[in-house]
Amino acid sequence: MTTLSKVRAVLAVLSVAVVVSSCGTDDPAPGVPENPEAATLTGLERDSTCRAAQSAQPLASPAQRLTTLARTAGRLLIDNGIVPGPNMADGSELTVSQAFDQASVVPGDASIIETLWVQQATADDIFQGLYTDLDAKARHIESYVVTDATLTDQLGPNWPEIVDVVEEFADDGFDNFVQRVRDSRPMRVPDALQRRTELHEDARSAGIADQWENAQSIATIYFQSCSSAARFDPRTSSDVVNDLESQILAEVLVLDAIAAAFVGGGVEQAELAEPLTAGLQIVLGSGPAGQRDDVLTKDFDPNEIMSPEDVELMELEEPSLDGP
Repeated sequence: MTTLSKVRAVLAVLSVAVVVSSCGTDDPAPGVPENPEAATLTGLERDSTCRAAQSAQPLASPAQRLTTLARTAGRLLIDNGIVPGPNMADGSELTVSQAFDQASVVPGDASIIETLWVQQATADDIFQGLYTDLDAKARHIESYVVTDATLTDQLGPNWPEIVDVVEEFADDGFDNFVQRVRDSRPMRVPDALQRRTELHEDARSAGIADQWENAQSIATIYFQSCSSAARFDPRTSSDVVNDLESQILAEVLVLDAIAAAFVGGGVEQAELAEPLTAGLQIVLGSGPAGQRDDVLTKDFDPNEIMSPEDVELMELEEPSLDGP
């Protein structure tokens, strides 16, 4: 099973949780400053990571703020309880994804911490005893510590560039970003998917395919979470909620940019990677000067937001849907 498939599978498992009993600890995570206000607020009193940044970003390092985010999300789950889906709550209960989203201070951070935590929780076999040990899962989230070494192990050595990409596109909020994509001029090189596929193969050859897929799954989690949240948020534009084409294109552009960031400044792959940054830059208003629209496109393959393995599996299963 690929990392992207595993992320989807784990999120599906998390969604069947029913309730968490109060069981937390007041001890802060190692190396993380106290944030006593955070745990007393319900998720419904917080802005989601999918909305635009509400203030200047904090000075804490990514590792420190992600650790604080996990601690706060764990407390929210312990104090409020878990529901299978957002429409199942009869009070302040939260899904695990909502807890990450609503505990986030910097837009996009929730998608990063969820990617990291899913991998760690899988490694720690924390999903055993689904119905009898739910408080252990909440405690696991609350006690999860992110370090620079964690980010390197899970996202590769160029993780700072990947975090920068996430902060850059998420800062304006999900609905605003999708609107920017919809209203933008052509922005994507026509062979972007081919370039991204070649970089993926290079990552496989280098033995860092898992880190590649983890980095890509940040975009998957962000767009799945935010498109779902938009449907439940009356403040979100109905145009954005219904504009699936622009949502997919927005995700594709982020996948391209994360692929380029994953490579970093490596000379050997720079020629492949550099054009993949243009689409996101153009949408955000920082694109290269003098780029001709007639050599760019808004075209994409809807399957681009799936892993190659998932596409292959879907194509194998498709004939059975049509009958004999």
